[in-house]
Amino acid sequence: MQIKIRLVWLVAAALWASGCATATSLGSAGQKGPLVYSGTRLDLAAMAGDERGLRRFNTAPPAYPWLDLPFSLAVDTVILPLTFAQAGFEWTISRRPF
Repeated sequence: MQIKIRLVWLVAAALWASGCATATSLGSAGQKGPLVYSGTRLDLAAMAGDERGLRRFNTAPPAYPWLDLPFSLAVDTVILPLTFAQAGFEWTISRRPF
């Protein structure tokens, strides 16, 4: 049991040290930045070495995207209603002919 607890703390420390892709991508998204599943998309672009995909985000990818991917996927799924609503609102505002 003690080993499992230490393993959980080790994984949590590694994620904290490498940065959470969802938190960093949402914090720096700004307008016209990807919002829906942004952390997952940032991790996948980093793992694929997609420079064009990485430029869409205004932040650096985490140091270990393969380790961050399952957690980003989980967090992105939980906050999906919020990010989808925000993305829809920004799209609506950008389409108004003012």
